[in-house]
Amino acid sequence: MAYTEQLAAALAYRSMGWSVIPVGPDKRPLIKWLEFQSRVASEDEVMDWWQTYPEANVGVVTGKISGLTVVDIDSEEGQKNLSAYIPEGIVTPKAITNRGGYHLYFAYFPGLGNRVGVIPGTDLRGDGGYVVAPPSKGKAGGYRWEVQPHKVPLATLPQDYVVKLADPTAGKVNPETFATTEAFEPGRRNDTVFHAAMTMAKGGMQNPDELYTFTKALADGCRPPLEEAEVKDIVKHVLERMTRTGRNVSAEVNDWVGEEYGEFRLIDVYTDLGLAEKADKATARKAIERLITGKILARHPTKRGVYRKIVAEAEEIDWMSAPTDPMDVKLPFDLHEVVNIYPGNIIVVAGETNVGKTTFMIETMRLNMFNFPTEFFSSEMGPSELKSRLMKFPVDPKSWRFKAYERTGNFSDVIKPHHLSIVDFMELDGDNLFRIGRYLHEIHDKLNGTGLAVIAVQKGKKFEVGRGGEFGLEKPRLYVTMSRTPDLSGGVVRIVKAKNRKTISDPNGKIQRFTIEDGWRINADGVWRYESDEDEVKPKRRLF
Repeated sequence: MAYTEQLAAALAYRSMGWSVIPVGPDKRPLIKWLEFQSRVASEDEVMDWWQTYPEANVGVVTGKISGLTVVDIDSEEGQKNLSAYIPEGIVTPKAITNRGGYHLYFAYFPGLGNRVGVIPGTDLRGDGGYVVAPPSKGKAGGYRWEVQPHKVPLATLPQDYVVKLADPTAGKVNPETFATTEAFEPGRRNDTVFHAAMTMAKGGMQNPDELYTFTKALADGCRPPLEEAEVKDIVKHVLERMTRTGRNVSAEVNDWVGEEYGEFRLIDVYTDLGLAEKADKATARKAIERLITGKILARHPTKRGVYRKIVAEAEEIDWMSAPTDPMDVKLPFDLHEVVNIYPGNIIVVAGETNVGKTTFMIETMRLNMFNFPTEFFSSEMGPSELKSRLMKFPVDPKSWRFKAYERTGNFSDVIKPHHLSIVDFMELDGDNLFRIGRYLHEIHDKLNGTGLAVIAVQKGKKFEVGRGGEFGLEKPRLYVTMSRTPDLSGGVVRIVKAKNRKTISDPNGKIQRFTIEDGWRINADGVWRYESDEDEVKPKRRLF
């Protein structure tokens, strides 16, 4: 993977004990970051984030976890107002923001959380907050250190500033500063505005014009502001809720569960049904409990608030009329000589960035495209890049027999039975890693016991399996990984899971070493062996 300035900085900050997260150009976190307010991400997690989001900026979580309290000065007025509480010449790490403001990094001060505008033109970031750190880049420019953190220690917040910020009567929030709190950012802003509007309506503000004016003020303070249509929709639903007495939340929960597949969270029910009121949420929980008692749902054994549907019926397997011959499929590294591949199987290839996953997928296509209708689904290559890759192979361009499509998700919608479907690759991020099992299950169902799906996923450096971890191991009948050798001179392909083996010895855990020449030719040593048998390796040979 490419080591950007941002990734290098994130790893450096982590080594200093700071909790780091990836953020976008709009300053919003690119991952669910709540847990990193109480633990520092591992080096592998950080590298994996920047592998997924190579252009990400660096966020530093403030508060106890990083030992930081940060003062944000966003204007000359703020600098002037702050001078009465913090001396201008104070020596502590100082960063210049992309808009010319300042971040002053101080030692963590317990009890001071995020405070907005207590001193006009300044904010405070403590527990529950984060700041964007150098060398991140924004639309107005880049962040840079004026006083670097490794050159001076963190100063202690001056007592006058602490007294001012601890005053509970100071710092009344106004709509212009709503956007600096997470509650008014995407993911929570609609619920926050709806809940506030509902509270005002219950307090008597039920005139449509008054309620709209109040709601619009809140909506304009979000980052980004809510659209006009969303504001009107919120007001409409609030007023409907105030006059409606016949909503059947239990029935809505039953209908929702009836359409759900696999595991789900209680919060998903709240969100999808728009349940903001405590009474409605309590009714929903009772409905869930009744479904558990009725053996419609089951609780997750370890995760609180997670449930799954009980599927009491199983489709009978017509094993008497099923074919027993494996598919006539050929695979790179002669994997077809190690395992039998049967109709309806899934193969997963998990590889590090630039280790050769796409070469594996195209070679699989080349070896089989005359025996099966073949589709190639690419999540990152456009037509020019794909053509460039194919032109490297020793194949007459007119001889390729496949159809190519751009696709980034919902692959089960386009997978066809009886076909060879090659997915390069299945994108997974922090929000859907655990769903890979569901995605593969859906693809398996779509194959319906015919055809074959070969699916590539990303694998982080030093990880034994690809993104999604053990959730991605259930459905594949063959799961292999591709990793770089420590000296970066080549790669190692490993059989992580192999069912229906052809060989006497167990192929699980066996490896081959390889290099890729000219961007297309796989040169492998041709011997599947355990790492303990490395001394018996035969001379390298080309696969074709």
